[in-house]
Amino acid sequence: MKYEKLIRDFAERTGKNLVAIEKLTATQAHEKKGLDDYKVFETTQLINSCLGLIALPFEKGLKEIHTTSLEELQAKGWPIPKLINQTEKWRKLTLRQLIEYLRNAILHFNIKFTHDEKDQINGLKLWNEKKKVGKIWESTISEDELRSFVKKFSDEIVQNLPE
Repeated sequence: MKYEKLIRDFAERTGKNLVAIEKLTATQAHEKKGLDDYKVFETTQLINSCLGLIALPFEKGLKEIHTTSLEELQAKGWPIPKLINQTEKWRKLTLRQLIEYLRNAILHFNIKFTHDEKDQINGLKLWNEKKKVGKIWESTISEDELRSFVKKFSDEIVQNLPE
């Protein structure tokens, strides 16, 4: 199937792939027979989806993202990463700025996976840093919150980007 509108079509397909991997993971949890050769990893796919929805499209037009405040997005049900060492400056971030920080963290692989007591991945720590300065932005987000954020952002791209 041909791409008609690159960024929107790519975002929509990335979101659908994530849902398919999640469904396959759920199916595998119930049907343990002979699927080891086809085991899928939904958290890995979630990060790959972040590359497809946040990092790559940013280079082709996500500068058009709304400057909606994070407070406003949170009021609309968007999960927002919890900022570490939060200052007043960071409280005033917009969706566009958050996407830029997430993009930089993902592309530079500034990611640390967190685990629960059963050693299951349950979240991520993400950060940006500058040489000679150190970390300039740092946040945590649960795996479920990141999944929800990615899905909401995918919908935002599909519905609101002009391309």
